[in-house]
Amino acid sequence: MYTLSAVQLQCNPNIQLTCDGGQLTNDGGLSLLIDFCHRLHLDQLLRQTVHFVDQRKCFTASYADICFQKILLSMAGYHHNVHANDFQRDPALTAILGEQSLVSQPSISRFLP
Repeated sequence: MYTLSAVQLQCNPNIQLTCDGGQLTNDGGLSLLIDFCHRLHLDQLLRQTVHFVDQRKCFTASYADICFQKILLSMAGYHHNVHANDFQRDPALTAILGEQSLVSQPSISRFLP
């Protein structure tokens, strides 16, 4: 049986995951899913194949970023938009994805009513 000792993420090489019993986030397994999506180039594929009509005048995140975060929320088992704020405040996810990539619950709710 193999034990996960340390994994360096391709999506953010500054982050290294270890399984030493500490707890930084409740969604630690999501970091592996984020890295898997990065290896598949899912975010680039989403930008190239899905075209959104974006008529907003003032925004901080693109519709592709919002859609990607909604996919991550669903993969993590959070099927309600209210959990987006928990993602936004999670220190591990903020470090992996960057602050600009995480959007608030109202942004997701306006994107997918």
